[in-house]
Amino acid sequence: KNNRANAPVIVWLQGGPGASSLVGLFEEHGPFRVRSDLSVEKRVYSWHDNHHMIYVDNPVGSGFSFTQNDYGYVTNEIEVGIHLYSFLTQFYSIFPLTLNPLYIAGESYGGKYVPAFGHALLKAGQPNLRGVIIGNGYTDPLNQLAYGDYLYQHGLIDVHAKARFDRDTATVINRATLQDWIGAKRVLDELLDGVDGHASYLKNVSGIASY
Repeated sequence: KNNRANAPVIVWLQGGPGASSLVGLFEEHGPFRVRSDLSVEKRVYSWHDNHHMIYVDNPVGSGFSFTQNDYGYVTNEIEVGIHLYSFLTQFYSIFPLTLNPLYIAGESYGGKYVPAFGHALLKAGQPNLRGVIIGNGYTDPLNQLAYGDYLYQHGLIDVHAKARFDRDTATVINRATLQDWIGAKRVLDELLDGVDGHASYLKNVSGIASY
């Protein structure tokens, strides 16, 4: 909105994996927010006030992004970076923002997408990449699962709940190490996210709806 000619460009990548970046647009820092009755209102403070914001549904298959060929779906973070680089080059062919400072931002599982995209840009020699922004990034899951000690030290769970957290965390790490991804995700969901409409263990013992 302000200083359009020189404003930095921010590419926003939601987490998930598989969450639409419309979450960031309408629930976090876009120019409008969605009310409970599904009407929209202008956000008082928005990143778009001082930046060109690009909200990308990534990887392909998330949100409104689609492909008509199975080869369009990614299987690793390298492909994520390549796809996003292809997107950006096409975007720049339409919008004259190639000289503006560029930042890549994301949260949660975006903690993997952002570095992958940044790496692809650096390999391609993108001169205007100035930095990355990662919020609560899920960059190293196996070392970021130690919620039990954190919650216990903050007085949110007791010693018995901490023992359950420690046990389930060890189970998740073990199953992930064995590449039993479904088994690891099931235990993690029961612990933190809830499954099939049922509250998570975290919710049951602390009242906290989400980690």
